[in-house]
Amino acid sequence: MGRRSLVPGDFPRGAQIVVARQTVDYFVPIPFPAGVEIGTGILRIGRSSFTWLSAVFWEGRCAA
Repeated sequence: MGRRSLVPGDFPRGAQIVVARQTVDYFVPIPFPAGVEIGTGILRIGRSSFTWLSAVFWEGRCAA
């Protein structure tokens, strides 16, 4: 399918994004303060919706 940009300039004027559902599964506790890396990608792009996946990495392990 290739890459597609989802930046504000791609949406019609006045269009909004609504987050209808979001869940987080924590695998290990992350101390505060801690440096983390976050990866995000689009899993599916539909006609009126899209699905994304994010992961939080701490010390090289997927923490959430």
